[in-house]
Amino acid sequence: MKAFTHKKTDKIDSEFIAQLALNNMIKPSRVFSKNQREFRSYIRLRHKLVQKRTDIKNVARAILASEMFHLNDVLTDIFGKNGIIILSEISSGKNVDQIIESLSPNVRKKSDKIREVLDREMSLSAAIRIQTCLSLIKNIDEQINILETEIFRYAYTNHNREMKILCPLQELARLVPQLSSPK
Repeated sequence: MKAFTHKKTDKIDSEFIAQLALNNMIKPSRVFSKNQREFRSYIRLRHKLVQKRTDIKNVARAILASEMFHLNDVLTDIFGKNGIIILSEISSGKNVDQIIESLSPNVRKKSDKIREVLDREMSLSAAIRIQTCLSLIKNIDEQINILETEIFRYAYTNHNREMKILCPLQELARLVPQLSSPK
């Protein structure tokens, strides 16, 4: 329809489109049911939240880099369980010994490297920004979990056979209690 060779006006375009429709040359639009539209909106919102969480994590990494805290050298995931503990405790002003005591035994084995990284002082501004980032990440994670529960509820209800094929039994067992209770 974009390849009109005539002068474009609304009247000429509408007549041409009407001719195409009368001759069944226009493919009808796909209109999803209300349930499917809601499901798709959950998926889109979850995708946006994951993008926002990634953006906030990148901001936190930039703050740490500007303060010369290179946690990437010690931890594989600075936003994992131990990384969150380290970030929240250095931003609240705890000393290195207190931070190391609160870590898991596997990470405590790297205490010398952790001491090297945490040997410097974090500015108050950076600490506040890190705390804000951590709070936002936690909040977004909670919202993503709520959306994922709804997404799995829809998929389990409407595509039970496919869910059994795709999800391992342990995963389904974890999801089933959440699926049985309505929100």
